[in-house]
Amino acid sequence: WSAVLPAMPCSKKGRTMTIRTEEERIVISNILMGDVWIASGQSNMLMRVRSLNKEDAAELRMAKDKSFRYYQIPVIVEGGKVKERVEPEWIPFGDTGIDSWSAVAIYFALQLRKKTDRPIGIICAAQGSSTIESWLEREYCLRNDVERHFQKRFSEERIESRYRNPYVLFDSMLSPIVGFTAKGVVWYQGEANAKTGIAAGYGPMQEALIKGWREAWKDESMAFGVVQLPSYGYKETKGSADQSWAVLRQCQKDICDKVSGTAMAVCMDLGEEDNIHPKAKKEVGRRLAYEVLNKFYGMAKLPVSPRWGEVRTEGERLIITLEGRHPLRPGQSVSGFEVMYEGRGWESTEARTEKRSVSLSING
Repeated sequence: WSAVLPAMPCSKKGRTMTIRTEEERIVISNILMGDVWIASGQSNMLMRVRSLNKEDAAELRMAKDKSFRYYQIPVIVEGGKVKERVEPEWIPFGDTGIDSWSAVAIYFALQLRKKTDRPIGIICAAQGSSTIESWLEREYCLRNDVERHFQKRFSEERIESRYRNPYVLFDSMLSPIVGFTAKGVVWYQGEANAKTGIAAGYGPMQEALIKGWREAWKDESMAFGVVQLPSYGYKETKGSADQSWAVLRQCQKDICDKVSGTAMAVCMDLGEEDNIHPKAKKEVGRRLAYEVLNKFYGMAKLPVSPRWGEVRTEGERLIITLEGRHPLRPGQSVSGFEVMYEGRGWESTEARTEKRSVSLSING
């Protein structure tokens, strides 16, 4: 059975819930009233505090905030083995070791706590190496012809079938919490789908994820904060012809532009050369929190990720203006830009920032 209580005002004062039957009495203590966010995705969302650099991990271990609560849904597979299922519980931040907690989710929650002073709860449901297909809701996909974008399925004899096949993680990790009242979702995934020839199909699946989860939760206003994939040097430098990560990032942007109630944190500059698990999770969490606070908490003065606007040429420079109210730091050199020349292909170019634009050198 389940019971839905009427909405209650935000409160950091611990409440007690008593449930009685003729035969039994259950008491649940220290309940706070605030905002719950579901943190989901694959290994970069799951990346634990113990995997951070020593300074960041030590700082988090020393922090305490009893108005931030964390709930970890156990992973299905780890180290190539199916994990034994255990029943999790809500844990106040600072009451116990946090080495196994999601670093991005912690940094995100701490920023929300700092800016809103509301109690924040995180439900982390993330699985390393998982595809977006594994997190989709079956009925929505079948009604909307989403399966044509799916990757190859693994046979049930393969352990990958537990976390990469369509719908398996929605069924095993999310279905127990469907309907649990949540302010929104923060989503960090895409690496498993960033492959040549299939990355372009990510957009329809991300749209299906957002709309399918909202339908399952019966909440059309459920907010979605998306981490756009950072750069990944192995894939995107040294003359690589594989543009799948860039294609997938474009899909993420296009869907966040198309689907209402979404916000996207640009993290292009936070990747690491030849490391698919960059450690700059503090900045990822901060940017994600600022996008969410700006879009869903009405804090319009907080800085958010830049968005490209008009493009024009001025002599031997290409000027890309930026939309939005938050300027860049002018006079900075920026790496990673390339220009496509007719008959010559892509070539790296020097770029610098102005207050509200990026200027690229061109040699046509």
